[in-house]
Amino acid sequence: MTQQPIAQAYDQEDQAEAEDESQDSSDGQAILGQRFVALLLDLAIALALALVAWSLTLWHHKWIMGVVSLVFFVLRDALPGGQSPGKRIMHLKTHDTVSLMPCGVIQSLRRNLTLVIPLFWPVELFLLGMGAEAKRLGDWLANTEVTRVRRPVYMEEITDEALISRAPPVVISPAPEPEPVEDAPPPPPPKPDGGFPKQVPTPEEALGVSEGCPEEVVEQAYWDFVDRYSDDAVENMGADQLRELCLELNERFERFDLTLAGLDLGYDENMTELQMRQFIHGHFIVVNRARDALSQGED
Repeated sequence: MTQQPIAQAYDQEDQAEAEDESQDSSDGQAILGQRFVALLLDLAIALALALVAWSLTLWHHKWIMGVVSLVFFVLRDALPGGQSPGKRIMHLKTHDTVSLMPCGVIQSLRRNLTLVIPLFWPVELFLLGMGAEAKRLGDWLANTEVTRVRRPVYMEEITDEALISRAPPVVISPAPEPEPVEDAPPPPPPKPDGGFPKQVPTPEEALGVSEGCPEEVVEQAYWDFVDRYSDDAVENMGADQLRELCLELNERFERFDLTLAGLDLGYDENMTELQMRQFIHGHFIVVNRARDALSQGED
């Protein structure tokens, strides 16, 4: 991978984030075509599995075709990531509308049974055309929704020279001589960090894992962070919940220098709701880059 200046890498990442936001805003009615294609692909796979199961019985028990295809069809959205084979091909996923966790077995059963019973088909078609989210009857019963799979944010490899060029200069000026006064106040207590300049966090420090830990530990730490601090996770949060997350992130990263990520101002209790969302998003980008750095190192 070619190296490039850090400013160019940041500009490319901002452009990728803008494209992701544009894609997210077009979910719902705009992805109905992709959902229909994914449904056709799943039906084709269900038919193929049914034929394979029938062939294993030496073409004697035809009823097994219905059982296999029905089980696959109603449980298809409970596959890893909430993605049936058709949705995985079309880059879609089914997740819980509250926790944003992938669709589970019970939820998949609820949302797909309405497609098996023809009595519910008119209601399904009616609800699909109502509202920007395009949620059908099965989605309302299972509390799920279908969205695009967000593209992961990747960071180009950055040279050491570029990092040094963007790092703020450390200027240590001599302390002024105190004027002689009567009853001078006691000197202030030393800073917790000993007065040393903050350092840029290593990828392990940003993810909160130990150096040289297994890849599974890194992935678990990353997805735990995504579940709590991603844009999707904080989308519907109020000001109090956002402030709580900001305080958590400030406590976790206050000993590090995040100037390169645009977080040199730190947390302020007078932040507006938009500023708090930007503060959380900035830390989310830091963790994304840390995960990419560890993945590239293993490769």
